Amino acid sequence: MPCCFVGIFKGKILLDVFSVTSPIFIIIFIGYFAVRFDVVPKSSIKVLGIFVVNFALPAMLFKVISERPINDIINPTYLFAYTAGSLIAFLFSLFIANKLRGKNFSTSTILGMGGSVSNSGFIGYPIVIQLLGPQAQIPVVLTMLVELVIMVPFVMTLAESSTNKNDRFIKSLTKSLLKVIKSPLIVGIFLGLLCSTFSIEMPENIMKVIDMFAVTAGSIALFFIGGSLVGLKVNGMFTDISLIMAGKLFIHPLAIFFVFLIFPPIDPLFQIAAVIMACCPMSSLFPVLGQKYNIDGFCSAILVPTTIVSFISLSTFIWFLEKTSPFS
Repeated sequence: MPCCFVGIFKGKILLDVFSVTSPIFIIIFIGYFAVRFDVVPKSSIKVLGIFVVNFALPAMLFKVISERPINDIINPTYLFAYTAGSLIAFLFSLFIANKLRGKNFSTSTILGMGGSVSNSGFIGYPIVIQLLGPQAQIPVVLTMLVELVIMVPFVMTLAESSTNKNDRFIKSLTKSLLKVIKSPLIVGIFLGLLCSTFSIEMPENIMKVIDMFAVTAGSIALFFIGGSLVGLKVNGMFTDISLIMAGKLFIHPLAIFFVFLIFPPIDPLFQIAAVIMACCPMSSLFPVLGQKYNIDGFCSAILVPTTIVSFISLSTFIWFLEKTSPFS
């Protein structure tokens, strides 16, 4: 167990988690009340989601990836292990939504993403850095790469393929993959990897534009989540919300934990960071992507209580990691 982690859980961790998550709730509440009192029309809120997906988030992904040397990104054991654990969590939530709750396949696929992709940038990153120090930046970036280069494109492709019901599977999958590849999110990731691999530096004026778009991604996505909650009736959603929440906050970190125990050992700091990242609530991208399938309100209704309950799951797993030192 890294020495920087020893003794971290002394009742202080709840305050640490709250200090990171409280601004998130404040922005969600501002979005909710802005729409509730017609400061922003309800009909306009979806435009913010479109802006995040097509402009702000691609800029943020490009910035995060392009500023990292490619050598920091290549860690096959970590990438494979985190991907395997996330796929297990994805399949669990997909099965629950599709087979047990009777959701259609595209909806179930998006809900599966909710159970397997964390809010790494806005919650995971500051918590991991507070607990493990600056040296934990590399596993955070690796986690974001798994989620954004593998999991999100994979989920988007599956969801798109379910809309091409009249095509054969291979043709449907090819269509969906081509559509996903052309999306701004994937273009931002690809260009970021290109710049990282060949050490390409963008002109200063271009980077300023990218920076200006990138810094808006988190706040506008959270504002969108709050606005999406207005008028939402949660009657009958309790079971669905509870099951997806359990998948994200408990199945996902447990899957990551056991996969890292099975895979060849790597730096314990990387393993601890991976479990903590998996304990975080689903990405704020979750409701934004759900907008395309008309489930953005439902996704927002899942994200808010999951973020609150993550106080407990994060504290519990961090306490467990400290007491047992499983990766030492």
